[in-house]
Amino acid sequence: MSTIDFNSVVREFFIDQDWSCTTTLIKTTSVYDPNTSENIVTEKRYAMKAIVLDYINKFEGSAQQQNTLIRTGDKQVFLYPSQYVKDIDPTSDKLQLGSKVYDIVVVKEMNPNLSNTLYWELYVRI
Repeated sequence: MSTIDFNSVVREFFIDQDWSCTTTLIKTTSVYDPNTSENIVTEKRYAMKAIVLDYINKFEGSAQQQNTLIRTGDKQVFLYPSQYVKDIDPTSDKLQLGSKVYDIVVVKEMNPNLSNTLYWELYVRI
């Protein structure tokens, strides 16, 4: 499958079929102010298209799957790129799904031609 074909499939899922939901990416930046000796923290929120899935849990009810880092409540999220968001930093950014705010554990970028991000795959946890 060529990059063009793959891009059209991704677009089909996110946009054309509208199987996605809208979520909020919270980007946090911290800048040190030498005058006050404090870090100034700013938050910016970006609405983004997402497909949200639960991880398959073979052992329903257990707090953690054996031999994995997946815990009950963890989610797999596919984010469609926005013109305002160029990268996602798992150490400072968060994802809001409904009324819950999730920490981003892992970010994978799907970018086969190294110029245009097709989507991000996130592993998120409360």
